[in-house]
Formats: sequence, structure tokens, C-alpha cells
Amino acid sequence: MTSFAFIFGLLPLLNALGAGAVARRLIGTVTITGMIFSSGFAIFLVPVLFVIVQRLSNWRQGRKSEPAPTADSEVADERESVRIRRDISATR
Repeated sequence: MTSFAFIFGLLPLLNALGAGAVARRLIGTVTITGMIFSSGFAIFLVPVLFVIVQRLSNWRQGRKSEPAPTADSEVADERESVRIRRDISATR
């Protein structure tokens, strides 16, 4: 969000007129392009690299990665928590 605000704040540099306009356009182009690439890197590539490193670490230690929870397991967990709350309230 702040990256996009920064990028939009630099857009007037691309439309610079008058003395020094060429230098301002160059600075604006370089800065905006750099922010777009760094934002894309942070949004897409960093999480992918994290997952890859985590899987390699688990593989190296001989562990399998845990499967993602399914809807059935979440329902079962909810039923178990309701049953525990009921048992606790019955003992009071």
C-alpha cells in the first residue's frame, strides 16, 4: 500500500516541464521502475522462496511437510471444543 502511494507520488516527475525536466524524468523513471520491481519481488518471490527453503529444511531433517487442514478436521475440532465447553459448564 505504501509502495503504491510512493509510486503515485512520483508520477509528477514523469510529467516534468521546464528547466531540468529531462533530469527529473530520468530520476522519476528509475525510481518508479525500481519500486515496481522491488514490490513485485517482495509480494511474489519472497513467499515462494520461504516455502522452498522450509521444504528443503524439512526434507533434510527427514520430516514430511504437514498437510493443509481440511474442512472435516476443522469441523471435528469445533465439535471437540464445544464438547469440552459443555463438560466444563456441567461441572460448575
